[in-house]
This record gives sequence, structure tokens and C-alpha cells, in this order.
Amino acid sequence: ENFGAEVGFIRLGDISRKYSVGSESFTQTAKSRALYTAGTARWPLGDSFSVNGTLGVAFNQVRNDATLGDRNLNGDSKSVMIGFGVQYQLSDRTALTANFDHLAEISEEGPSTDLATVGFVMKF
Repeated sequence: ENFGAEVGFIRLGDISRKYSVGSESFTQTAKSRALYTAGTARWPLGDSFSVNGTLGVAFNQVRNDATLGDRNLNGDSKSVMIGFGVQYQLSDRTALTANFDHLAEISEEGPSTDLATVGFVMKF
């Protein structure tokens, strides 16, 4: 009842990096996405309200169209995904959620990303 698992797909948006070569500056942009799996835990704080936590692993993919010399944002990586949130129970089978998740180092270049979501849960 208080523990579960989830699998998901996230479009993380664009990553932009600025580089300077001599007096010239360049911006490189890449699209990023992740497939993740995580364990979840929920702690009830009453009949309708609870807090939750998430811990898992994300399989990240970063793709760009062009490279700047030896600088390339393309790559696949794994990162830790950790999150927390709240849940409000609407009925025995439905609830509203709000969550904040952090994915560490989504590419070899090292950027991390944070994700805030609001959702609807339906138990089968």
C-alpha cells in the first residue's frame, strides 16, 4: 500500500552551451530525454494527504545536429533520479499529485536538471 514502482519517459527540453574560440563565441544546442525506473514510498499524514519520495535511475539521451570542433553534446548516460512530493486523495481510486524530481548529470558534459510535475493518479 505504501510502496510502489514507476516507469516513465521525460522530454527534458534543450541544453544550450556557449563556447569561445579566440574572439568568436558559439552556442551549441541539443535535445535531451530520459527513460526512468524508480521505487516509490508514500507516508500518509491523515486520511486524504500524504508525502512521497522517489529514488531510481534515469537512462538519458542527448542529441544535437552539429558539433563545434571536438565539442559534442551527443551521448547516452545513466543518472540518479531522486524526488519528493505530495498527494491529495480524491477518492479510493483517484488522487492529485505534485512532485519535484532531480536528475543528476544527464550527459557526460555534466549538466543536471530539475523537473516539477502535477499529475492525476488512478489505481487499477
